[in-house]
Amino acid sequence: MVRYSIFLSLFVITTIAFIFFMVFYVNGFFSLMQQTMVHHSVDSDPLQVFQTIFSLKVIISIAIAALGSFVIRILGIVIVAKSETVTENEKVFWIIGFALMTFVTAIIFLILAKSKKFVA
Repeated sequence: MVRYSIFLSLFVITTIAFIFFMVFYVNGFFSLMQQTMVHHSVDSDPLQVFQTIFSLKVIISIAIAALGSFVIRILGIVIVAKSETVTENEKVFWIIGFALMTFVTAIIFLILAKSKKFVA
């Protein structure tokens, strides 16, 4: 049950970090577009463009989301692989799911984990 709680907590943190990343990134993009419209110039300083789109908030939020996604992937695979109630065929599908589609598989895992007795 502890692994499930850790998995759930990491999933929530990763999802929130990804939402923050999207908000900061879109905000930076629109800020850049607004600066371009105000100055009426097509030629912008590439460093300024890079600093506007990839601010420190964007980099930190994407780093947290990426690290969280990696840990969710590994933890999900470990939980499924160590589960005694899951058949070998199901384990293969879960592991492939976590490897290829982590977010979707994590949502399905969170919904089915307690009913299928993946976690004790």
